[in-house]
Amino acid sequence: MKKKKKEKMMMMMMRKKKMMMKWKKKKNKMMMMRRRKMMMMKKKKAMMMMMKAMKKKKKEMMMIMKKKKKKKMVMKKAMKKKKAMMKKKEKTIKKKKKKEKVMIMKKKKKMMMMKKAMKKKKKKKKMMMMMKAMKKRKAMILMMKEKTM
Repeated sequence: MKKKKKEKMMMMMMRKKKMMMKWKKKKNKMMMMRRRKMMMMKKKKAMMMMMKAMKKKKKEMMMIMKKKKKKKMVMKKAMKKKKAMMKKKEKTIKKKKKKEKVMIMKKKKKMMMMKKAMKKKKKKKKMMMMMKAMKKRKAMILMMKEKTM
C-alpha cells in the first residue's frame, strides 16, 4: 500500500512538474510574443515618425521651392516691367530725337527760305535801282537832246 501510495504521489508530482513546465513554456512563449509585438510596435512607431518627419521636410521643401518660385516670378515680372519701361523710354527718346531733327530741319528750311527771300528782295531792289538809273539816264539823254535841238 505504502509503495503504491508513494508511486501515486510520485506520479502526481511528475504530472504537476510537467504541467508547470508546460505552463512555463507557454508563459515564456507568451512573453516572447508580447516582446516581439512591442518591438514591432516600436518599429512601426519609429517608421511612422520617420514618415511624418519626411512629410514635414517635404512640405517645408515644397514651401521653400514655392517661395523661391514666387520670388523668381516676382523678379521676372519686375524685369519685364523694367524692360518695358526701358523700351518706352527708348521710344520716347527716339521720338524726341526725331522731333528735334524735324525741328532743326524746319528751322534750316526756314532759314534757307529767308535767305532766298532776302536774295530775291536784294535782286528786286537792285533791279529797281537799275531801272531808276536807266530812267534817269534816259531822261538825261532826252533832256540833253532837247537842249541841243
